[in-house]
Amino acid sequence: MRNGALRIPSLMMSFGNNSSNKNQPFNIQENNLFMGPKRPVPKIRKLTPDQKVLIHTMISEDKSTKYRQAITTATFTAIFISICLLLVF
Repeated sequence: MRNGALRIPSLMMSFGNNSSNKNQPFNIQENNLFMGPKRPVPKIRKLTPDQKVLIHTMISEDKSTKYRQAITTATFTAIFISICLLLVF
C-alpha cells in the first residue's frame, strides 16, 4: 500500500494460496480463480442481412442523436455566455 492510504482489514481480500508472497506474479492457475468444468465456446451464429442493417441503422441514429445534442449544448452555452457578457459590460 502507498503511504497515507487507508487500511481496512475487513475489506482486504486474499486470492488463494501464498497470495501474501509478493515475489510471485499473479497466476490464475495457481490461485484457481476459475473453478468448475471448462466449457467449450458455443458455435457462433452469423447475423442475417436484416439484423446487420438494423444494427447499422441503430448505430447511425445514435451517433446523429449524440451529434445533435452536442451541437445544441454548444449553441445554448454560447448564447448564455454572450448574454451574461452583455449584461456585465
